[in-house]
Amino acid sequence: MGKKKARSNSRESAPVGNTLPFGQAGTVAVGSKEKSKCDVEQLLSQAEKCIDQFQFELAHKFCLRAIEREPDNLKALETAGHVLMELKQHDAGKQFFLKAVEFQPDLGHAKYMYLGQTEQGESSVRYFLKGIEVMLKEKELNNELSKAAEGSTTPAEVEYYASERDISSAYCAIAEIYMTDLCLEEGAADKCQENVEKAVAADPQNPEAYQLKAQFLMNIEKIEEAKEMIEKSVSLWLPQLQENDDDIPENMPGVSYDTRIVTSKILIELELYETANEVLFTLLDETDEDPHVWYLMGYAALLESSKRKGDEAEDCLTNAREYLQSALKTYHKVEFDDAEMLKHIQEMIEKVGPGEDEEAAPEAAGNVSEVDFETDGENEQTSDKTENTEAAKPMEQDD
Repeated sequence: MGKKKARSNSRESAPVGNTLPFGQAGTVAVGSKEKSKCDVEQLLSQAEKCIDQFQFELAHKFCLRAIEREPDNLKALETAGHVLMELKQHDAGKQFFLKAVEFQPDLGHAKYMYLGQTEQGESSVRYFLKGIEVMLKEKELNNELSKAAEGSTTPAEVEYYASERDISSAYCAIAEIYMTDLCLEEGAADKCQENVEKAVAADPQNPEAYQLKAQFLMNIEKIEEAKEMIEKSVSLWLPQLQENDDDIPENMPGVSYDTRIVTSKILIELELYETANEVLFTLLDETDEDPHVWYLMGYAALLESSKRKGDEAEDCLTNAREYLQSALKTYHKVEFDDAEMLKHIQEMIEKVGPGEDEEAAPEAAGNVSEVDFETDGENEQTSDKTENTEAAKPMEQDD
């Protein structure tokens, strides 16, 4: 399938999909609550408030008190695991999720999503598949209760619930593993494609699914189809973001800063420079002090200049010069740490040459050195944004 690439496990702070940090864990409401149950729920309510305020250590204390009162409470176990992940205590957090699996293996999918993210390779796939199995059962249960409650004045209450987006995102996670950890395994390309298609089928409005499909198509060198898929992905969120950037749901897929970085790299690789620019400008609206964004804008403009002629080519070079100079300036201002990116910025500035009002420099020979971004497994970037990626080599389709 191609060169094996490491998959980042930077997503442990939240489950795959739009699942809440607590996996919407609980039970189907039947009858009255006992006092101890109320005490546990009050403790977990306090833990949730602490999490909302990023007070994770205090939240952990509330979780432990809840578990002392009710050791097999799934919501308490999952919340404790989530909090420990936020505190970077991954091994300890994993133990709470494993306990949740032991007590309730077929109820509550969030624990499997977390475990899938903490594992690698086949082990990760098994957790995601189990999570999908549980989610499908949850969805079926929800549908049955909804039908049973039709015409009733008391709506059915189901705290375990998986949405189409949750299921789709889990399939995306599996497909990503077959593009990274398991890319050298026999049949990896077919399994990747199978899970990508299931992701699209589960939620046809999930931008993540179409973006991952674009990456897969790039790997098997179906470039035109890849362009269609990434454009489909972007169309599901970019227009809304551009028109209503003050009123976008926080959990809207495709809108997170890091996801847009990855999207722009894919668009640049596919020579969709105009759309890449639109995506990158949404990042500039948030901050103009990220050298990575200026770098990508300058690189895209320089590449586009080679596809244009006359005044259009000159306009691209002018933009590239401005963006790259901003990249260099902000790189030093914020003390960014990416020597490879800095070197490429300096090389491109030399190739672009000075503007009309700048001192002439010796003409740089040669073409623009292109950078192939390794976007497989990069749907969630590390927070410091220091990773400079390489080419993802073509994935061979299994016969």
